[in-house]
Amino acid sequence: MNGQYAVANLSKKQLKRITGAYLYQCPNVYNLLNADQKKIADAFTASNKGFIYTDQLDLIALGYGENKPTIGNVLFVDGKDVGDMGKQHMWGGYQFDKNGNLKLTKAGNRKKAAILQAEGLKNLAKLKKKLGAGGDLSSSEEKYLEASEAFIRVGTMQMEAKQMCEELEKLYKKDMENASELWQKTHSDARSLGDSLSETEIIGALSDGGATEAKIKLKPIAKRTKKLGKLKEIEQDYNDIINQIQQAINEVLEKDRELARKIAEG
Repeated sequence: MNGQYAVANLSKKQLKRITGAYLYQCPNVYNLLNADQKKIADAFTASNKGFIYTDQLDLIALGYGENKPTIGNVLFVDGKDVGDMGKQHMWGGYQFDKNGNLKLTKAGNRKKAAILQAEGLKNLAKLKKKLGAGGDLSSSEEKYLEASEAFIRVGTMQMEAKQMCEELEKLYKKDMENASELWQKTHSDARSLGDSLSETEIIGALSDGGATEAKIKLKPIAKRTKKLGKLKEIEQDYNDIINQIQQAINEVLEKDRELARKIAEG
């Protein structure tokens, strides 16, 4: 909360010096600001330099919703209920992916990807203007700009694909758990009803009724396992494309040291 007030009390000149601000689990204080503070807050949000990470299960982080003005861009966290108000507020519900990145909701990921792409393309446009100030772009400069734009756009697609794959992976794994539980329950119910039968006879009776382990458990699990493999292929394909584009960018810069110098200078 103090971070929001600190930003809102900056001057326009001071605001330009902010390269990034990241706030977590704070209530939205925008409506408590005066007119001048709101102008600064709006400019800060429009700059895409500030992010407010919010777990909607936290009762303290109030005042956020669709189209509500804020001091920075709000990214909703894919939080879990930890059953404790204090722990929920102190990031207890935060979840992280295998790479240590904070998990966001589907809408949060989409918003973050859109902001990163917009900022990346805006910065690239500035660089293009700077490089072309002295005349036509060189071949190396054109290649660098084209590859950089591809890197930004594919990166956005990769973020969206990752979200989709994570959601499907969770769904497939749940289906596999359900298949195992269904077979276990089916087998258990049959054993309790036919307690005088041997294990072989129980399995045979279930099979006669069309309830086999292969049909209820093994085949569904095998089908979902195959689909999980496809998801891994999609993720790897995006990684390969990103690496190829990055390699192309590196090659351009290695061949054109003057261009590399200009980019390093910003």
